[in-house]
Amino acid sequence: VYIGGGLSLMGKGFLGPGLIGLLILTDMLVSGRIRQLHRVGLPVGGVVFVLTCLPWHHSMWLYRGERWFHELIIQNNLSRFVIGEQDQAVGDVGFYLRTLGIAAFPWSAILPLAVLRAIRLLRSEDGPVRGDGEPARDDAASDVVAREVDCIRLLCVWAVVTLGVLSYSVTKYYHYLIPLLPPVAGLVGVWLDRCWSEGDTTAPGDGEGDQRRVVRVV
Repeated sequence: VYIGGGLSLMGKGFLGPGLIGLLILTDMLVSGRIRQLHRVGLPVGGVVFVLTCLPWHHSMWLYRGERWFHELIIQNNLSRFVIGEQDQAVGDVGFYLRTLGIAAFPWSAILPLAVLRAIRLLRSEDGPVRGDGEPARDDAASDVVAREVDCIRLLCVWAVVTLGVLSYSVTKYYHYLIPLLPPVAGLVGVWLDRCWSEGDTTAPGDGEGDQRRVVRVV
């Protein structure tokens, strides 16, 4: 993670490691594991992060000096994020929601179904549930579904945090949406796996059961 954060700082500026750190902190808060923050090795990780990204930044400062600092740090990072670079690259959250339909095609057709199932599973008041809505009673099934819930929670946090940060940035380009595609693909993949692996235990006319049958036919 720390090496990846250092590489992302060189490749994408402050947004790279900032997005990684915000995602991890948000997931720990949502899952109630924020007290385990002291176990992630921050001191050693900080040193690894600096050793990963400092040599390139130091070399560029020696080679180009203030011109490089102004172009990379001020113009390409801070100004793009808070001021906006071009008129056609400015928008709100709707900019990326409209783009997502094309970027995730053809899976964007079933993305709403995957999101709805994820929300239903996370909001369940009776603990882990199976795909048919019944509580998972045996320990083995409960453990599997609990891991699925953790996975879905991480994917949802990943998607919400990424979309929030990208939407907050004043400058918006279509390719900025790329960090949002992995969690979206994960949610769709989990939904497809559930639809494929569960048996037809529901009667015709049941919404989720009909969705599973359609997936098998396709």
